[in-house]
Amino acid sequence: MANEYQSGDIAAIIKDLMNRRALLDAAIANLQALTGERVQGSDSGSGTGSSAVGNGGDQHPTELPRGAFLGKSIPAAIKLYLYAMKRKQTDREIATALREGGVESTSDNFEKVVTGCLNRMKMNGEVLRFKDGWGLTEFYPAHLRSSLSQEGSSKRKIITKKKPKKAAAKPKAAASGAPVPQSQAAAPGVVDRIVAYVEGHKGEWVTFHEVVAAFPGNDSKMIALNLGKSAKKHGWEKSPEGHYRAISKSV
Repeated sequence: MANEYQSGDIAAIIKDLMNRRALLDAAIANLQALTGERVQGSDSGSGTGSSAVGNGGDQHPTELPRGAFLGKSIPAAIKLYLYAMKRKQTDREIATALREGGVESTSDNFEKVVTGCLNRMKMNGEVLRFKDGWGLTEFYPAHLRSSLSQEGSSKRKIITKKKPKKAAAKPKAAASGAPVPQSQAAAPGVVDRIVAYVEGHKGEWVTFHEVVAAFPGNDSKMIALNLGKSAKKHGWEKSPEGHYRAISKSV
């Protein structure tokens, strides 16, 4: 080492060694986060781990090497990145860092993928969500973790499912003997007026359309129904084309 930096600046040597140590610390922290294994003494030295951040130790970000996330899953890469940064990061900052660090994705909206992963990690207790970004759970004291968890639970309880609207009751079918629908019922005096109209053209053929035109505002089905009934009652003639002719006086 002395030969390698024989003519170099001592400050540059120290900086290089500190960078190497930071990378090793980040790698150790990543393995610990993934496996849950803790080796005695692994949190000493540079002040890495939850005790360093929680108790005001070295909180300077660690510069990660190019391709640090290559081959890693998104959750593993997020943990390593947040640990190296040692401060809260937004969804966009995390997504950008992961893509630049070697995480591959076929999604057109990688930031959305990262946000979904962060929310799942939050439910598993691995990260905490703040107003200004995300942070590793292990960086923060127990009372803050509990407060943020309770806040998330209360928000979920407020969201309630809307009850489905009841379908409008279908109208019951008309029973036998029920009143005739208004569209087919004759207005008072209309039947008599139809009879008077046909009788007034005694000996002449009267068409259905003429009768309809003579009584505007009345339903054509109603007029056809009453024309047929009146023809039988008063003995009118009916042509094959459906025309009517009075041949005798009405009773």
